[in-house]
Amino acid sequence: MFDVLQNTRAAIRANAGMFAVLVAVVAVSGSAEAWEQLSRYRVFRDITLQTPFRAVTVEQESVPEGLAVRGSMIKTRCVYGGLTAYALMPDGLRRPVRLDLSPETDIWGGGSRAPSGQAEAWGPWILSTPLQGTPQAWEIWAFHLCPEGRQANRFASGPWTAKP
Repeated sequence: MFDVLQNTRAAIRANAGMFAVLVAVVAVSGSAEAWEQLSRYRVFRDITLQTPFRAVTVEQESVPEGLAVRGSMIKTRCVYGGLTAYALMPDGLRRPVRLDLSPETDIWGGGSRAPSGQAEAWGPWILSTPLQGTPQAWEIWAFHLCPEGRQANRFASGPWTAKP
């Protein structure tokens, strides 16, 4: 019995951060209001598996219109509700840019993917270069309708240059 308690204490000390998160999640799960407040934060949604996707990979290349981005992801839950793309400018402003999904939707029709335990390809999607200025980076935000309500999550991002 003594060895078991000693081993348990050692395991808790070695994983103190994860143990603290687990205790916090268990404590909060008893309070619907606290759960709702914490669900506003992406990191909390990720830890509690509320984010509609995970394991997103990104590839990008320059095209005449701007950037073509593609990759893979695992869709875990919720119903797709749209995407919005932004160019991040040197002055810190985030400018909306046109996001053309037609190269992908021409292949499979688009819409909400069913949840899956395996990675699925997405893209290519074309981000149009802003009419003014030279962006430093880009972001794509995904919107989903989940049981907890509508969620907005940064889906993918990268520098506004093609990787070699």
